Amino acid sequence: MINKLKECLNIKKEAIWIKTNQEKETLPAILNTLSEEDIDNVYMWSIIKTIEKVKIVAENKYTKERYTEAQVSNPAQFINFYNSLQQDPEIQTSAIILRDYIDCLETNPMYKRMIKEIVEQNNDKYIPLIFTASSYDVPADLLDTFTLVEYNAPSKENIADLLNLYELKNNIEIKNKKDIIDCLNGFYYREIIEMLDTSFYRYGKVNMSMLKEKKIELINKTNLLKYEIPTVAMKDVGGNEKFKEWYNETKYCFSREAREYGVDTPKGMLALGIPGCAKTLSAKAIANDLQVPFLELDMSKLLSCRVGESEQRVSRAIELIESCAPCVLLIDEVEKAIGGYASSNASDSGVVARIFGKILQMLNDNDKGIFCVMTSNNVQDLPPELTRSGRLDAIFYFSLPSEEERKDILNIHFNKRGYKVSNLILKEAAKITKLYTGAELEQVAKESIKKAYVYKMRQNNKEVKITKSIIQHAIQNVIPKSKSSKEKINALETWAQGRALYANEKSKVDLDNIDDIDVSDFDVM
Repeated sequence: MINKLKECLNIKKEAIWIKTNQEKETLPAILNTLSEEDIDNVYMWSIIKTIEKVKIVAENKYTKERYTEAQVSNPAQFINFYNSLQQDPEIQTSAIILRDYIDCLETNPMYKRMIKEIVEQNNDKYIPLIFTASSYDVPADLLDTFTLVEYNAPSKENIADLLNLYELKNNIEIKNKKDIIDCLNGFYYREIIEMLDTSFYRYGKVNMSMLKEKKIELINKTNLLKYEIPTVAMKDVGGNEKFKEWYNETKYCFSREAREYGVDTPKGMLALGIPGCAKTLSAKAIANDLQVPFLELDMSKLLSCRVGESEQRVSRAIELIESCAPCVLLIDEVEKAIGGYASSNASDSGVVARIFGKILQMLNDNDKGIFCVMTSNNVQDLPPELTRSGRLDAIFYFSLPSEEERKDILNIHFNKRGYKVSNLILKEAAKITKLYTGAELEQVAKESIKKAYVYKMRQNNKEVKITKSIIQHAIQNVIPKSKSSKEKINALETWAQGRALYANEKSKVDLDNIDDIDVSDFDVM
């Protein structure tokens, strides 16, 4: 940002738009730059404080005092203040920072016209107008008026310089700088200093483990991403053997050796299917197997009614995702956020379309080891650009588990909780749970264990056993939601044919006759 701002000042750009959501951190950097360019008189306008005169007292430090020589209680009076600076013979160099003016531009066309006239008139003095805003959208009729400067997180080189200064300031030696730089990458200066200070306060040194903890905390605090170190293994995913076969081949392609051999690093996959069929579980298992972080992007949090904020949020999210690479990124139910992109220009001024474009760009430019798993329950709502060949490594359809898979899933969940159930009981239970998802079968196991424990307490028995009767009652208490999703399942089945790989053995569920299944068919001698 600093170099671009210096360039704008040297070529005398009249209106500069600095895009940042870190205003507190950006202001000192702007003021330092103005001071370096020998601009002595700096004024700052905000909607509450109106005009204040700003004085640099040291690097990254400044003072403010109320400027009483001009009344600028509203944006309309600002032009009078600007003209007074132009006419004041004692003021040779000056600049004005406008902190809230962007919001005013959105509400009143008169303010737009005022800025245009200031920029277009032949001024005797160069008085740059520097706007700070979190919005990423310059009003269309002001695009030619403003020069855009983006305040990004510092580069790895900048972080290295910061660490060197931190060593000098605290008289310490920071070891493993490369790993620490990788850990701090993607964060702003203020956040980096906070992480370093916390570590130094607790341990008297820069502690890598604590930095990682703080990194997870800061990422989760954004409310955009959820950072998790998964414990789910592939063996915990019941069924879906076809998907597992694909992954067991694909995982070799993540290595540096594979890249040197000319193999492209896998970019991601689209997982289709109704909720509860192990799509998210499979993504976590991949992260665990690769021993990389698991990130979940909440697409609903990216959308905002404030103009430009959605694009700013997705850009920030991408910065943080890239800072965690290599990693597995989950975008759950992606259709809910970008499904309406086709009508976006008409319905939301193109916000969804721009978000979708940034996501596509991330997928196209992905060379940092980010494996993106997108899930969808309504593939019909997805734009065709997302599913075109080459953008993703695979499209998988996670259908309802087969009878054998249901038996395996039940066995996994009973074993995980320390219970052995007879193979015969599991087999019969699998027969009468035809429309159950993996998540619902897990609930059957939980409900069975609960009932067994209650029975033990009532009978004062020492041993908890999972019997035929207990599982039978548990099945009755877990009603599969899939019964109300016949149309959705049929639509997914139809779309998947010829377009997607099957995660499990292709087995068409007889949805029309599913209601004929009776739990009383649980026939175990």
